Amino acid sequence: QERWSHWSDPVQFEVTSPETGKYVEALRITEIHYHPKEANLAEQEQGWSTSDFEYIELQNVSGSDLDLTNLRLTKGVDFDFETGTIIRSKEYLLVVRNRAAFESRFGAGLPIAGEWQKGNRLDNGGENLKLSYGAGIPIIEFTYDDADPWPEGPDGNGFSLNLEEPEKSQNHGNVGSWYSGSASPGSVGVKVESPLLLTVLEDPFSFEFNSVKGNTYHIEVSDDLSKWTSKEKIVAKGSKTLHEPILNIGEKVKFFRVRQGSN
Repeated sequence: QERWSHWSDPVQFEVTSPETGKYVEALRITEIHYHPKEANLAEQEQGWSTSDFEYIELQNVSGSDLDLTNLRLTKGVDFDFETGTIIRSKEYLLVVRNRAAFESRFGAGLPIAGEWQKGNRLDNGGENLKLSYGAGIPIIEFTYDDADPWPEGPDGNGFSLNLEEPEKSQNHGNVGSWYSGSASPGSVGVKVESPLLLTVLEDPFSFEFNSVKGNTYHIEVSDDLSKWTSKEKIVAKGSKTLHEPILNIGEKVKFFRVRQGSN
């Protein structure tokens, strides 16, 4: 004869999300080297291609060490942080495509958490990146790009995409939060820009040049290409600047150039 117990009193179960707030507050993706400088002959002889030098840099901007167990990169590239991986307060961790290639170019001893999944690579044209907790709860998710108004220096020119003032910025998806900087895994990137390239446009006469937001540029003119006079000063608002010089009717042809300067 089977006997059954009495039903228990109702018990309410609630599925809760893991505590991710500390990760959101503390972690930043601070550098993306998505389109490295082309592999040279010696590097090619080692069997490496340009994309083997890609990396992603994370920083812990909080005042406490942080355990990255259960965190993973799930979009852009796939990478699971090993159990017990610690990112120290104010320090960096790197996830790379090819450790041997990376160390040959940037040096040994840098804080590498590991290599992302074989066959993965960062898209040179920009893509969605996501740092997740567990099966996909977002910690950081945004899309970077290689076209204006995003900085164009990181697109194959040897520079990388760097997050401006990571302690203050949680908005990775805001183009104004990023700048073109020296490839500097494990440290702050120095702001740099590509050589100035001037494109002349017609109707009306104007010219466009690559720039860095906030930098100052001088528009200079000359009658003979020997003596130059500064006519205007421009503070760039983005990665490209369009300028239409004022021309007087009957004025003889002048030569124009753009010079970067601090004042």
